[in-house]
Amino acid sequence: MQKYNAIKLFIILNIILTFLNQDLNAQVTEADSLALVAIYNAMGGETWTDNTNWIEGSVPTWEGVTVTDSHVTRLELHSNNLQDSIPSDIGNLIHLEYLSMGNNPINGSIPPEIGTLSNLTYLGLYMTEINGSIPSEIGGLINLERFQMNSCQLDGPIPTTIGNLTNLTQLYLSRNNLTGNIPEEIGNLVNLTGIYLYENQLDGPIPVEMGNMSSLENLYLSDNLLSDTIPSELSNLSNLSSLHLSNNQLSGSIPEQLGKLDSLTNLSLNDNSLSGSIPDSICNLINLTYLNIHNNQIDGVIPTRIGDLTSLINFYAYNNQLSGTIPPQIGSLENLQRLYLSENQLSGTIPPEISNLENLQRLSIASNNFEGAIPEEINELSQLISLYIPDNRFDELPALDSLTALSSLNISNNKFTFEDIEPNLGVSSGSFIYSPQDSIGSPIDTILQPGESLLLSVLVEGSAN
Repeated sequence: MQKYNAIKLFIILNIILTFLNQDLNAQVTEADSLALVAIYNAMGGETWTDNTNWIEGSVPTWEGVTVTDSHVTRLELHSNNLQDSIPSDIGNLIHLEYLSMGNNPINGSIPPEIGTLSNLTYLGLYMTEINGSIPSEIGGLINLERFQMNSCQLDGPIPTTIGNLTNLTQLYLSRNNLTGNIPEEIGNLVNLTGIYLYENQLDGPIPVEMGNMSSLENLYLSDNLLSDTIPSELSNLSNLSSLHLSNNQLSGSIPEQLGKLDSLTNLSLNDNSLSGSIPDSICNLINLTYLNIHNNQIDGVIPTRIGDLTSLINFYAYNNQLSGTIPPQIGSLENLQRLYLSENQLSGTIPPEISNLENLQRLSIASNNFEGAIPEEINELSQLISLYIPDNRFDELPALDSLTALSSLNISNNKFTFEDIEPNLGVSSGSFIYSPQDSIGSPIDTILQPGESLLLSVLVEGSAN
C-alpha cells in the first residue's frame, strides 16, 4: 500500500511539474519571443557580458527580460556589451514599458519602428554610438516619461513631433551633434522638470514657448550656437532651479524679469555677447549660489544690492566692461568662496568690508584701475588660497603673514616697492609673482654740459634689496 501511494504521489508531482513548465513557456507570446531572438541575433548576443538563459531557457528567465501577462514589459540590457544596431523587430514588443540599452557599443540609427512602442515610459539609449537623426516617429511614444539619449552621435534637427510627448518629465539629448532650431512645439511639454540639450550645434533663438513649461526645474542649453536675446518669458518658470545658457551667441541685455525666478540657485550666462548692466532685480534671487556672467560685454556698476545674495558661493564677472567701485555691501556675502572680477574697468580701492568674507578662497581682481593700499583687513581671510591682483595701480601692501592657506600670490604690474614685497617673500607656499612693478616717483629732466659731473641717488626702502 505504501509503495502504491509513493508511485501515485510521483505521478501527481510529474503532472504538476509538466503543467508548470508548460505554463512558464506559455507566458510569452510568439511575437514577443521572436522579437527577442531577433534582437539577440542582430546585436551579438553570444558576446554579451551577461546572456544568462537567453535562447536556451524559458523567456521569463532570460537576463534583463521582465514578462507580465504573457508580454515582455521590460528590457534592461544596459552596460552589457550589445553590438551593432537595433533591429526593426524592436517595434514588435508593443507592450514594452521600459527599454534600457545605454552604455553599450551600439551603432547605426534609431529604427523608426521604435515609435510603435506607445506603452513605453522609459527609453534609455545613452552613451552609445547611435548616429543619424531622431526619427519623427518618436512622437508616437505618447506615454514616455524619460527620454535619455545623451552622449551619442545623433545629428540633424530635433523633430517637431517631440511636442506629442506630453507625459515627458526628463529629456536628455546633450553631447550629440544636433543641429537646427529648438522646435517651438517643445513648449507643449508642460510636465518636463529637466531638459538637457547642452553640447550640440543647435542654433536660432530660444523659443518663447519654453516659458510654458511650468514644471521645469533644470534648463541646460549651454555650448550651442543659440542666438538672439534671452526671452523674458523664461521668467514664468517659477520652479526653475538651474538656468544654463553659457557659451552661445546670445545678445541684448539680461532680462529684468529673471529676478522673478526666486527658486533659482544657479545662473550661467557666461561666454555670450550680452550687453547692458547687471539688472538690480538679479539681487532678488536670494537662493542663488552660483552666478556666472564672465566673457560678455556687460557694463555699468556692480549693484549695491549685491549684498542681498547671501547664499552666493561663486561670483564670476571677469572680462566685461564693469565700472565703478566694489560696493562695500559685498562684505555681506558670508558664504562666498570665489570672487572673479578681473579684466573690467573697476576703480577705487578694495573695501575693508571684504574681511567679512570668512569663506573666501579665491580673489581675482586683475587688470582693472584699482589704486591705493590693500587693506590690512585682508589678513582676516583665513581660507584664502589664491590672491590675484596684477595690472592695477596699488601702491601699498601689508604683510600677509596671517594668510597661512595662501598658495598663489600675484601682485605684479602695480606700484609696490621693496618695502611691500620683502615681508611677503615667504608668505605663499606655492607661486609668488611680484615682478615687474611700475615706475614710482616723477621723471626729472637734467641738462649737463660736456665734462660736468652728476651724482644720481635714490632712496629705496626695505633691507635686502
